[in-house]
Amino acid sequence: MSRLGLFEQVAQMARGDVREALTPLQKLQNRYLWKGSVLAGLAAIVLARLSWAASSSTEYEALSGLVQQALAQAPHALALTALSVVLAVAWATHRFAPAAAKRVYLLDTFTYKPPDRMKVSRENYVRGARMRKIWGEEALDFQEKLLNSSGLGDETYFPDSIIQEPMKLTWNAALEESEMVMYETVHKLFKQTGFTADDVDILIVVCSCFAPTPSLASMIVNHFKMRTDVLSHNLAGMGCSGGVVALDMAKQFLQALPNKRVLVVAHENITNNYYAGNNRSCLVSNCLFRVGGAACMLSNKPGDAARAKYEMTLTVRSHIGADDDAFNAIRQREDEEGIRGICLQRNVVPTAALALKTNIASLAPHVLPLTELVRAVLDSDYIPNFKTAFQHFLVHTGGRAVIEEVEKKLSLAPADVQPSKETLFRYGNTCCAAVFYVLTNMEARVGAKKGDKVWMLGFGTGFKCNSAVFKALRDVKTDHEAWQ
Repeated sequence: MSRLGLFEQVAQMARGDVREALTPLQKLQNRYLWKGSVLAGLAAIVLARLSWAASSSTEYEALSGLVQQALAQAPHALALTALSVVLAVAWATHRFAPAAAKRVYLLDTFTYKPPDRMKVSRENYVRGARMRKIWGEEALDFQEKLLNSSGLGDETYFPDSIIQEPMKLTWNAALEESEMVMYETVHKLFKQTGFTADDVDILIVVCSCFAPTPSLASMIVNHFKMRTDVLSHNLAGMGCSGGVVALDMAKQFLQALPNKRVLVVAHENITNNYYAGNNRSCLVSNCLFRVGGAACMLSNKPGDAARAKYEMTLTVRSHIGADDDAFNAIRQREDEEGIRGICLQRNVVPTAALALKTNIASLAPHVLPLTELVRAVLDSDYIPNFKTAFQHFLVHTGGRAVIEEVEKKLSLAPADVQPSKETLFRYGNTCCAAVFYVLTNMEARVGAKKGDKVWMLGFGTGFKCNSAVFKALRDVKTDHEAWQ
């Protein structure tokens, strides 16, 4: 962990536990004295951070007023005590912290664009569903209504196995879908970057609901004839947050092992998960999930820094699966007739909001300016302005309701979530690959300037909310194939 990371943990301790700690302490007769001491402690951290990080004069002037406001709420003697203790801890943290971890670079990303023959409009989907005589009238009407309100457009993609008549929902058909998507995606990433299979030291493949043997990772190793010492990993069951989970795993490898490159491949299999029953909660997945895949190359090699687009500076993972309602919000199961499907319950959106709140509590102290942190302590109703920390927001395309809930909770503008809404409209929910489509959309449509901060936000079964933070190392504007 970097010195700044350890230092920020001190700030988080003084900030994150304040509100919970105040609840029982408010029973004390002298509760305002306690709150004043906490504010004084936070003020000390602010002052220490300013002196250590050499903040700009503008930020210093803004913070000075907030610090004075905090100190005014604390008795003089107690304030001096809190200041002394916290400054001592802050100094010790800075003095004895370990050396900074290796830098992790995101070199480039490729997102798969299926062939035109696989495009299916909403109207054609409903027409084909009615012709197949699989679903009852109520289930057909439900799918049509959901499609028209989902945020998906008329050029999303289904695999050949579902388009053809009759459908071919077999294991071999599912394998053919994964092979087509993964092999072309990796091949085109190699072509785009100039790398070859021999340049890959670590391979991470994530696919939530399709886990053949040999694994998808082994299939890629075999197809591209990778080196015998490649470290391959296959992640399953991570849901739509799997893309960020894979990035976090890559970061941990790259911070532990020197001079390595990691290939991350994200894909979900639609053939294997298509639902042919009448349970409404399972029919939702038919209306949202579509064919997609993504691959990206990461590195910690100093020689790759010049060609890198971003540095991955932080990942934060949150899992609220201890809560039964959250755990059961999205599940793969059999319906009343024994037909397997991915079932989404009505509480998915509020569960995502709860997971987001949990994730933000850990993320905020590491990314928000000190002005925002102080305001959040001074006013319990204050919603931090994350636009002071990030210029780009890559929100998972879980559906229109999920995107709009994040937009509301974070007080974002419509333009901030436009890459996510456009990705949902054009490609639907591509599960763990979705956040990479949002990234390439942002790069193709608006681009990123050197120094811009990017927040990638994924939600998934379990229930999980995961964040990855990137810093643009140069101006980025890429004409990605998926957005041509």
